[in-house]
Amino acid sequence: MAKQNTVVLLARRALDDEDTSENIVRLVRLKRPLARLLDRTAPRGKRAEDFVDALLAVDANIEDARDWDVHAVRQGALTVRAEGLEAEDEDDGSA
Repeated sequence: MAKQNTVVLLARRALDDEDTSENIVRLVRLKRPLARLLDRTAPRGKRAEDFVDALLAVDANIEDARDWDVHAVRQGALTVRAEGLEAEDEDDGSA
């Protein structure tokens, strides 16, 4: 059986003048199927809410948790890295 990967993107639209560079971006690798991470005893809508709240409470790297690994990074650092990669592509003529 092939492995399935699930990507969950949680985003909030920034206000026009809001500085988002200090926001924490969480890159999460689930170690168990999503269905097993949700509390089946909670009402249906509350299951996902509790899962999201647990992930948003993480603000540092976690590699030894039972349910997931988290790499937390400032949004500004990702932007700087992405801009650097774009510049490299332009220098190589690949962009």
